[in-house]
Amino acid sequence: MSSSRFPPNPWASGGGGGGGSGAPTDASYLVVALNGDLTAERSVAVETNVLTLTDAGANGSLTFGVATGGIGNSKLRNSGALSVIGRSANSSGAPADISATASSDAAFRESGGVLGFGTLATAAYGAATVTYAKIQNVSATDKLLGRSSVGAGSIEEIACTSAGRTLIAAADAAAERTALGLGTLATQSGTFSGTSSGTNTGDQTITLTGDVTGSGTGSFAATIAAHAVTNGDLRQSGALAVIGRSANSSGDVADIQATAASDAVLRESGSVLGFGTIATAGIANSAVTDAKLRNGGALTVIGRSANSSGGVADIQASAASGAVLRESGSTLGFGTVATAGITDAAVTLAKMANLANHNLIGRNTSGSGVPEAITATQLVDWIGSTQGDLLYRDSSAWAVLAPGTAGFVLKSGGAAANPSWVTENAAVVASALTDGATIAVDASLGKVFDVTFGGSRQFLNPTNGVDGQSITLRVRDNGTHTVTWDTKYRGSTDAALPSTLSNGLHYFGFIRNGTDDKWDYLAGVKVF
Repeated sequence: MSSSRFPPNPWASGGGGGGGSGAPTDASYLVVALNGDLTAERSVAVETNVLTLTDAGANGSLTFGVATGGIGNSKLRNSGALSVIGRSANSSGAPADISATASSDAAFRESGGVLGFGTLATAAYGAATVTYAKIQNVSATDKLLGRSSVGAGSIEEIACTSAGRTLIAAADAAAERTALGLGTLATQSGTFSGTSSGTNTGDQTITLTGDVTGSGTGSFAATIAAHAVTNGDLRQSGALAVIGRSANSSGDVADIQATAASDAVLRESGSVLGFGTIATAGIANSAVTDAKLRNGGALTVIGRSANSSGGVADIQASAASGAVLRESGSTLGFGTVATAGITDAAVTLAKMANLANHNLIGRNTSGSGVPEAITATQLVDWIGSTQGDLLYRDSSAWAVLAPGTAGFVLKSGGAAANPSWVTENAAVVASALTDGATIAVDASLGKVFDVTFGGSRQFLNPTNGVDGQSITLRVRDNGTHTVTWDTKYRGSTDAALPSTLSNGLHYFGFIRNGTDDKWDYLAGVKVF
């Protein structure tokens, strides 16, 4: 093999800073550890507690990996201000930031099939969960919560006068009557209309109407109408509080309070209602959609690449790499699939690379390697590549018949023998025809055809002939019989087709006229 095919050896004697032979010492190398014999090497270093480097030693490999717990929050992509990561739409898809408006005091909730920050609808509150402490502060002293405006609506502050406060503070009915300035008429029985004063002796009938109803003399039960107590009628609540009962028992309600700037939600934990974070058991299966997750980096999936428990992180693919997510070396990542990762018989023909028409998959290049597209010519050349070679099937395998002597013709040995080269005359073999009322002639079987008449006969049109082909019919007749010719046998004025044969041996010559689709009669002769 000519040495001109190979580039000069850069490490040959006299090259580089080596001064002799071998690798130059002043070239740039990437090494695991610095070496005093080298002058321009660079050593490999990884970020502590983030990446790992394993050296398999001489003739081995350097393996880079991600340290256990190495991908912390700081390695994740940044999120927008005042946001959580998830999917707000009621459909599967990519997660994204779900942001809150600054100073909006919004809560994170589902509303109208969408997750986002906003106000809580009535359905978000459990029964008896809003304690007094959770109701907003009133604006000043001497205020009641209720609704003085006409019609249903939001709770309002109702100013309470000094007289009203005195009435509310009264310890009993007598004190209330004193506060109201009622005389003895207020304690009298009977029916009264008009103006009166004095002490009620307890026998007068009193009837209450409106939001509070009841009727009777002396003391009687009063009923508050449904939906009559408005927000304004409720006592004040503490800051960041709802009215409810936190204990897992019946009893008085109270304020259930949240810590300012805690982003806590009201939930049950340990059989207690309060504000805090939601435990795993508090989240329904499949409730956290993709949109609720934090954003991922470009071309990433969220998971854990290390073969250990720990926080998840982005597992990223390189753009335009064609890589797939697979486990390799006990690590999840994007790359190529190893042979062991493909189930036997799993790669269908449709999954293989496209082939040009009339190509096969194989390897024509010398030595083992990647399969290639093989043409029919390349395939046959594996058996024989000499000009003039003929491919044939012997008794057990395909074989090559080497080129024969010039002028020789190919001779078939039949179904149970191999072909061979012979002289043209040796290739001429008479073919026997089957005698009968009609006689078939297959022109592809030879040039001379033998038959012995057993009576009057008709020669059928020859089949499988080619233009210019000559055939000879050799007919032996042991009597005198008529002979007829099918439509493609054509005689002429100079050579008319015979109609009767007498006892003896006859030769009839024909040539194929492909243009007219005829077998022209040349001549006939009786030998004896």
